[in-house]
Amino acid sequence: GARDMSVINTPPQDRLPIKTIITEPNDVVIKNALLRELTRNGQIYYIHNRVETLPDVAAHLKKLLPAARIATVHGQMDSDGIDQVFHAFKHGQIDILVATTIV
Repeated sequence: GARDMSVINTPPQDRLPIKTIITEPNDVVIKNALLRELTRNGQIYYIHNRVETLPDVAAHLKKLLPAARIATVHGQMDSDGIDQVFHAFKHGQIDILVATTIV
């Protein structure tokens, strides 16, 4: 299926605009899009809606971008775990958050 990344042209104060890219799974396109975002000191929500394969997706992205700080979050986690991950993401400790549509 296609992958979604979102574009909000007027970002909230102190935020960069959000860009959306919809693409078939293609490592070159995905890696370039992620690198472009990381290069401008942005953060990424990478949406993947199968909880079972979320760790596989995160591992694959880690292979593409070994230096990126990657975490996963989904609705089957306990609320404390979810809160911890979102807190870390909000405070810039995570570069790429692989998530279900919980975000």
